[in-house]
Amino acid sequence: MSTGGNMKVENKFATPPIIHKLHKSPAQQQSSDAPVLCTACGMKTEMYIKESMRFSFSEIQLATNDFSAENLLGEGGYGFVYKGELKDGQFIAAKVRKEASTQGFTEFHSEVYVLSFARHKNIVMLLGYCCKENLNILVYEFICNKSLKWHLFDKTEDVLEWHQRHAIAIGTAKGLRFLHEECRGGPIIHRDMRPSNILITHDFVPLCRNGLLRLLCLLSNAVMAVTLGMQCRYTCYVVSANQNWAYLYRQ
Repeated sequence: MSTGGNMKVENKFATPPIIHKLHKSPAQQQSSDAPVLCTACGMKTEMYIKESMRFSFSEIQLATNDFSAENLLGEGGYGFVYKGELKDGQFIAAKVRKEASTQGFTEFHSEVYVLSFARHKNIVMLLGYCCKENLNILVYEFICNKSLKWHLFDKTEDVLEWHQRHAIAIGTAKGLRFLHEECRGGPIIHRDMRPSNILITHDFVPLCRNGLLRLLCLLSNAVMAVTLGMQCRYTCYVVSANQNWAYLYRQ
């Protein structure tokens, strides 16, 4: 491939090289300095990697107990989400695309490429992905203590204390700032920031669930799968200021 200036720009958002990179064995993947996600339950992400990995379908099938109902965490706009455990002990959340989804192969790989840049302590990390015929699966690290929505509206006892709420708000804002201003791949817009998309550890560290991220410069070609009620009613443009408005309004 040419390394000329124009060619480099043209291929910046093309199908990424990560599709050729396979998930390595547990011995190859584990790292002694892997960050602890939650000190309360000891959960950590062993595969703290710079690029997302390609998993085989059999790996995800085995990890989720053949996508059993007992492992089903929920259903979203993208599809069903299953909890799983890889052979090396890494817990995962596998998002399986709905068959009726309009997302095509090229868009899926573009999304994987975008998500691979989102490496921050307040962003749920994309560990990898899996493709089998028309089945696309995104593999995320599993976050242990449910969502902010559950803690605010569904939990009837032990409500969040004010210092916990403050820490969650600050952590969420740091995650958004990283996406908007510091991400290596360019500005990324979440487009669906709400309490159900903010996951919490037992240490009450927030992580933004990023299933609807897009690079700002890819938005013109992306399918706008977004909750319209979350967009600022005064503008039809998707910009970082719009995202900040939604965050402040909801929180």
